[in-house]
Amino acid sequence: MTARIRAVLGIVISAALLVLLLQFVSVEEVAAAVRSCDPGLLLAAVLAHGVMLLVRLQRFSTLAGEPRISRAACEAVFVGWLANLTLPAKAGELARPAVYARRSEMSFVGAAAAVIVERLLDLVSLAALFATAVLLGLPPDTPPWIEIAAKISGGLALAGLVGLGVLARLGAFPMFREGLSALEGKRLPLVVLLSVVVWALEVLAAWLCIDAVGALPDGAWAASAVLVVATTLAVAAPAGPAGLGVEQWVALGVLAVWGIEGSAAVAISFVMLFAAAAFIVPIGLALVPSAMKGTDASSVSPTVVAE
Repeated sequence: MTARIRAVLGIVISAALLVLLLQFVSVEEVAAAVRSCDPGLLLAAVLAHGVMLLVRLQRFSTLAGEPRISRAACEAVFVGWLANLTLPAKAGELARPAVYARRSEMSFVGAAAAVIVERLLDLVSLAALFATAVLLGLPPDTPPWIEIAAKISGGLALAGLVGLGVLARLGAFPMFREGLSALEGKRLPLVVLLSVVVWALEVLAAWLCIDAVGALPDGAWAASAVLVVATTLAVAAPAGPAGLGVEQWVALGVLAVWGIEGSAAVAISFVMLFAAAAFIVPIGLALVPSAMKGTDASSVSPTVVAE
């Protein structure tokens, strides 16, 4: 599937899901739930997400071999996040290494390898988060298959972590050596720790968003964790900008397990989107001009970099 077709398909799917969503929830009730958000809790969610972005920046810088966050890392990461948020088909995944390679001394292959390692760490973290949340915090009437899936996820998380260590020791994939150097020596424990902090802050932000809407259930931390895992993995499906349509249905399905249904669940998904975009959009837009200096526009255009 070409990038252009995937982008068009994502927009069509998002539009269809949003139209279908209107058959089950009231726009007025969703808007009312969003308007009634506790401003203090919403601000706390935005700030938690902002701190999480800083930790993500430090993790990418570490993976790229930089001890501190650099201007090049800021430009590449925020432009990539902005593209993921505002364009269909996750257009920022290859924009990030393209921009970073242009704005630093690292090759595109090396920067792409750093992004791949980052994604592997995220998958390991998500599997571990899902396993922990499900096994310790689900309501008693949860379907048995969810617990089975959680145990499998826990095993996959452990296997993935071991695999990253083995990959580092074997020195596999020489062409990616530059981007895999972060797995050597003491840097692997650091990037693993940063990944734990990233996802802990993501869960905290989700928890605050749920509470801001006034729908905090028993076992709220587990609900927040599973919602974060589900919405993160859902972006793998073709979708329009910001995963519209897809993320709202994911919130409906996940939060129903904790008794949060209909308009409240959809409102929570939009509040989480706002918390995520509050820093990414203005900072990303501010950094786009400098990030594009000396960069071939075609190398970061949506039709080229979309997955």
